[in-house]
Amino acid sequence: MQHISRIVLVSLLFSAVLLIFSFAVTKAHAQLAATPTLFCLGNESCAYETSPSPSVVTSVTLGPTTDETTTEPTITGSTSEPTTTIAPCESTESTVSVQHHHHHHHRKHSFSDFLKFLIDLINRLIEQLGGNEGTIPTPTDPCISPEPTQGEEPTAEPTTGNITTAPTGVTTVPAPTSGPSIGAAPADPAANATIKNLLSRINQYKGKFLLSGQMDGDQGQDQQAALAARNGGVYAAIHGYDWAVGGVTAGNAATYLNKMISEWNQYKVIPTVSQHWTPNSATETPPGCGVIKNSVSMTDVMNPSTAVGARYAAWKKNVGDDFQTLSAAGVPVLFRPFHEAGNSCFWWDEGTPADYVALWKDTFNYLTTTRGLHNILWVFNSNGPNVNKAFYPGDSFVDIIGGDNYTVTNGDFTNDYKGYQAFSANKPVALPEVASVPDLSKFSSYPVAYEMTWSGSFLAQANTDAQLKTFFADPRVINRSNVSKFLDGSL
Repeated sequence: MQHISRIVLVSLLFSAVLLIFSFAVTKAHAQLAATPTLFCLGNESCAYETSPSPSVVTSVTLGPTTDETTTEPTITGSTSEPTTTIAPCESTESTVSVQHHHHHHHRKHSFSDFLKFLIDLINRLIEQLGGNEGTIPTPTDPCISPEPTQGEEPTAEPTTGNITTAPTGVTTVPAPTSGPSIGAAPADPAANATIKNLLSRINQYKGKFLLSGQMDGDQGQDQQAALAARNGGVYAAIHGYDWAVGGVTAGNAATYLNKMISEWNQYKVIPTVSQHWTPNSATETPPGCGVIKNSVSMTDVMNPSTAVGARYAAWKKNVGDDFQTLSAAGVPVLFRPFHEAGNSCFWWDEGTPADYVALWKDTFNYLTTTRGLHNILWVFNSNGPNVNKAFYPGDSFVDIIGGDNYTVTNGDFTNDYKGYQAFSANKPVALPEVASVPDLSKFSSYPVAYEMTWSGSFLAQANTDAQLKTFFADPRVINRSNVSKFLDGSL
């Protein structure tokens, strides 16, 4: 009987243990279901999302944080009315660091501590009975970074900052740094910093480097690619445009302007503009000496009440609008109006040299003073070196002197240089319109600022591929790839 009683007592105790064990397990699982889900905002605080029933979080959006405020995360997904509380994380380091579990964490024992101990005891019992499968995960302190396992580096938190992202495939060259002023100041007393810097760099590098240039086709065909296809893939530092398209009709130069701005922003390619147009026509006129040589009275041109005067005024306004667009974009322009002076080929030089000078000064004053455009370098372009020097508008209205030459085929422009210097010894000299690229073995005798090869048949027939490759391979020739260094004065 005593034996039976002992058996019954043991059975009752065993049943009680099982009930306690079952209750503990159930309680542990219930507690774990409500265990907080952690989201850390930098190293400032931890956000716990708790809900009465299990929830699914599909995404978390963290707003930017500052030293003054902490932005709570926006949590999206299927939840059951979660509440969010913020608990401080005690690390004050600005970077992620691994903290030992006992470091700077002192707290009172609570039911959660007892529960952690109980679950650990139960897990050990389960392991003793049959392995570790199905063990209950132990709650961890979410504000303490876990220790890395052996051989594993701690994972650093990504950093953010002021990052400038350029468009894919586009390299934007920063605006040039202005260097010291060298040589004569620009003709425009109010010229902007970009113009002052460009002219100073031209003076600084006289005889050391020259800027390469390529003219677009008469009707807008891009000749830069045609040049690069023949010279080994090199693009010129100066890109020429003709205002037969542009100026005559408002807004008709938009394609040109977009290209100029894009090439300046990406490479600092310098645009240069010339013009073929006639006030005898209200429409665009294709360039060419014979086409636009219709005689006009310069007196009528200067009188806006006449038909030709009204067209000239409209042309000035449209050119001003175009250059205003370039100015707003920070783009300088080498403006070469009324070119080939003294050729008696165009309407602007059919009269006397005094008429020509009056026309030049009127355009200069309108764009710089009336319109307030200070992004222009003014290039006087005679018809070769032997033109009547009376056509020269004067140093106060000109920045660079040059001329056309389609007869030099050996690349020696020494005589041209001397002839252009005769207009003024105070200004840089250029070759704004040539057929043949210069021969740089003689460069010391004609230290020009830049050259520009004309387009079409002149580029194709006046230069062999070997000539073009030799010229553009010379380290003294500035091209699209290093024009920004030229402008910075860092060559």
